[in-house]
Amino acid sequence: MSEMHYYANYADARDIDCFFRVRDVAYHFASNGQPIPQFITRKTNIAVQDAVYEALENAKGDVVVNDVVVREMILREITSAEGTVLEHRVPVEMINDYAESFKAMAKLGFVSMDLDDEGVYHVIAKPAGQHVPENIMRMLPEVGAEIREKVKEDER
Repeated sequence: MSEMHYYANYADARDIDCFFRVRDVAYHFASNGQPIPQFITRKTNIAVQDAVYEALENAKGDVVVNDVVVREMILREITSAEGTVLEHRVPVEMINDYAESFKAMAKLGFVSMDLDDEGVYHVIAKPAGQHVPENIMRMLPEVGAEIREKVKEDER
């Protein structure tokens, strides 16, 4: 029997943590109620979630937060909820709150992404050198893909 995928009505109503790897780089993304890619199966993802959540208790590592994308993602949320908002008005507390769970995943070694309402993945936080524990890395489904990160304008 093949592994079951997430039912659409279940995935649509939740922000599910999903995990995969591209070669030796581990990725995490929050589904934001969007459809879960077919390569992520429910049984495997739940097993990975259990291992990750347990390992997070001891995660220690430096992270790099993509401030440009974090600000854009928050602005999308604020704008959709409250109308037009000026970019310079995004409070630091809101940025920190939004990025907290992504930073936690990056501390464990995951490149951590969020999915916007248009179905585009954005890197929110990434590890500064640490790697996902080997036992978790072996559990991750491997995907043949290329992932490019949006960088600050002055870094291009």
